[in-house]
Amino acid sequence: MTILKNLQNRFASFHSTIRLIILLVLFVFVFAISLNSFVSIFFSPSEYKLVCEENSNSSYSVKLKQNNFYETETLPQGMNYIASLIDEIDLSFEYLFSSSELVQLEGEYTIDAITRVYSDDGKNILFEKKENLIEATPFSKKKMADYSFLQDVVIDYDHFNEFAKQFKTSYYITSNSDLTIVLNVKSSASNKNYKKSVDFDSSSIVTIPLTERTINISIGSDDLHEERNVSQLNIPVLIGHILLFLLSFATALYLLSKVIRLALSMMREKTKYEIQLNRILKENDSIIANVTNNIQFSDYQIVETDSFEELRDVHDNLGSPILYNEISEGKKAYFYIVHGNILYRYVLSYDELGEEQVEVI
Repeated sequence: MTILKNLQNRFASFHSTIRLIILLVLFVFVFAISLNSFVSIFFSPSEYKLVCEENSNSSYSVKLKQNNFYETETLPQGMNYIASLIDEIDLSFEYLFSSSELVQLEGEYTIDAITRVYSDDGKNILFEKKENLIEATPFSKKKMADYSFLQDVVIDYDHFNEFAKQFKTSYYITSNSDLTIVLNVKSSASNKNYKKSVDFDSSSIVTIPLTERTINISIGSDDLHEERNVSQLNIPVLIGHILLFLLSFATALYLLSKVIRLALSMMREKTKYEIQLNRILKENDSIIANVTNNIQFSDYQIVETDSFEELRDVHDNLGSPILYNEISEGKKAYFYIVHGNILYRYVLSYDELGEEQVEVI
């Protein structure tokens, strides 16, 4: 029966729709992989990265001259101090180097004392004198990720304070002056996996006011915190992204072509023959029987009808079923009724209807 034929057509249409959806989903998935690989290659390539960091911390205590007021000889940091009572300042620099991978570390450090006298507005330096307190001290470490040292230095406060006073008195200067203790560290960290090294040239500073008379002084510090890195392309990962991009992009193009061909196939225009055939089968489903093999038409007296409606009138009069067989798909179909030795037939032909395409599915 034509019911089976219609069910087959509907199933084929449904199957094509599901197939199109699956192809679209696969295309989007593969294209997303291709796009991600493209970004990984040209915008955010995978890299090895060596990250190095250095930090310092300064601490001090103030040793007092003999006096009748303080019960202790040493005061801790973080206080205000009477300048005339300061004997010496015990200063410590703690330095720490760390890296994300094992490195070869080479470097040296010095500690300098810089006496400065400023202009009245404090913006310009009138005089500066530099003295070396700790000579260049080298350090070298292999295959390490952390390195630290602690360096103590004793500051003779009177020495620097008196020098600044003499300079200011000689030239009748009343502006501010101070003493800057500087830890200078130069280092270079290298790893054989990287062409470049990570180089530091850093300073940790402690500032001590000088030539203060009637007011207390405070000691300020500026510890260092530096982070630097070098990077290098991860070649194996980059090659993997390139291969994945080429493969996924080619697959995406193939899937896109399949989607386009299937969509065009589903959207192709029907011919007049297909329109007429579908209309007949749909409107007369209950009275049409689908047969796979034609009978021997030569055994019957054939009565040709000009339209299917005439054949249907014969069916209404005789009550016999209308037999249907498409002998050439998309080209020619027979509809006929057998009554005794008479065969009533209607032929639906593509050639007679013409090739004009008139309807889009």
